[in-house]
Amino acid sequence: VGIVNINSGLEAIIDGFKKGMDEAGVKEGRNIAYIYKAVLEQDQVDSELQKLKDKRVDLILAITTPAAQKAARAVEGTKIPVVFASVFSPLESGLVKSLTRPGGNLTGIQVGGSTGKALDLHKNAVPETKRIFVPFVPGDKAAEQSLADLKKAAKKLDIILDIAIVRTSDELKSVLSKVPKDIDA
Repeated sequence: VGIVNINSGLEAIIDGFKKGMDEAGVKEGRNIAYIYKAVLEQDQVDSELQKLKDKRVDLILAITTPAAQKAARAVEGTKIPVVFASVFSPLESGLVKSLTRPGGNLTGIQVGGSTGKALDLHKNAVPETKRIFVPFVPGDKAAEQSLADLKKAAKKLDIILDIAIVRTSDELKSVLSKVPKDIDA
């Protein structure tokens, strides 16, 4: 099983996948091997997918919408299945034809649709929240969809969003070290 991941915050998905496989009797070192180097930058995903394809992996686990989209393109014309995780909207992202009949060799977990509810729950728990700091990756369809939902929910709840554009993990670390003092969440 080849694994591609571009989000260090989602490493637990890999652990959960491995645990589920182990519980199903598929034991690492006995009847399954995982090929996973580390969290990748977006510009490294295509070459890693090519390496996995060249190694003729039996399955690719793709974590995040961009990684899943690249994996889908990489396995076109092959029978290599792709399991995606933490994809905001598989349908809108073009990964599946429909949620009930995905078609092709991709399947996975949708996480989208809860952004507004999460903000509402936060506001109920911390009613004094007025400003929220939001690191944002432009060009990432999942991030764009999530931000659109967040903006809609924030407007209803009279919350101001302070959006910081980030493109790399180093930029993210930098903006997180400089969160403005008037931010509530």
